[in-house]
Amino acid sequence: MSEKLTGKQRRFCELVAGLGKGSIPLSQADAYREAYGSKGNSQTVRNEASRLMKLPHVSQTVKAMIEKKQSLNLARAVSSQELVTRTLRDHITGTISLEPTQVTSLSILAKVSGMYVNKIEDVTERSSNDIEADLKRKLSELALLTDEDSDVDVSGVTH
Repeated sequence: MSEKLTGKQRRFCELVAGLGKGSIPLSQADAYREAYGSKGNSQTVRNEASRLMKLPHVSQTVKAMIEKKQSLNLARAVSSQELVTRTLRDHITGTISLEPTQVTSLSILAKVSGMYVNKIEDVTERSSNDIEADLKRKLSELALLTDEDSDVDVSGVTH
């Protein structure tokens, strides 16, 4: 049977899992200081926090809280994405009309919920000779070319 958490242990777990101030996870030592109101020296606080985290019911609670937080964050992101998609679809089909500020707000919501992905492509132009030399070098590094293979004529290959 698992042990019950004390109020201070629960608060420690919440702080380590990032359910406290500003939803930012605290270090074990900082969480211990806040949950227990500790004014002890740094080494003592770290030792006590570490000892506390080694208790199975404490570490399991922290793990469960982190998993629940991640699940809720994912659900929020999916919910936001569905809202953006549904609203824009309704706007496009003429079911609703949106003010420019609302469209901007939807765009921001789409960005923060992960709907936009910034992709940077290298479009540097290179000659076929440069590409050939680069490929040979990379294949040599992978030991896929023997000494004889590196002299194979690939001039007839279209790039």
